Amino acid sequence: MITSYARQYEQTQVTTSSGVQLIVLLYDGAIQSMEIARQEIQVKNIQGKARHLGRAIAIVGELNSVLDLEQGGEIARSLRRLYDYVMMELLASNSLVWLEPDEYASERTPSRDRAIDQGGK
Repeated sequence: MITSYARQYEQTQVTTSSGVQLIVLLYDGAIQSMEIARQEIQVKNIQGKARHLGRAIAIVGELNSVLDLEQGGEIARSLRRLYDYVMMELLASNSLVWLEPDEYASERTPSRDRAIDQGGK
């Protein structure tokens, strides 16, 4: 029951948000997915890790695909490099077999994205 209300709220939030707010929502969704994937890695839940990293990969891929390099100039080019880097880290994290949490690439990615997210607010 609560989940359906949360989805309805999320859907309303997306349809009534500005472009900048949508980007912030996407960043939040990617960061949340990476954090949950990290938790799944710690408990060695392969399906949970793959599902949440897959969601983060989809979000970062979408952010990357909508960049306008002509109008966005150097900022768009910098974001492209950032999204490419994050994508490589996520793909590497998804393909690795279990390592200790401090050795895992996904440990690094959420904190870097969180720092970027904080800079945009």
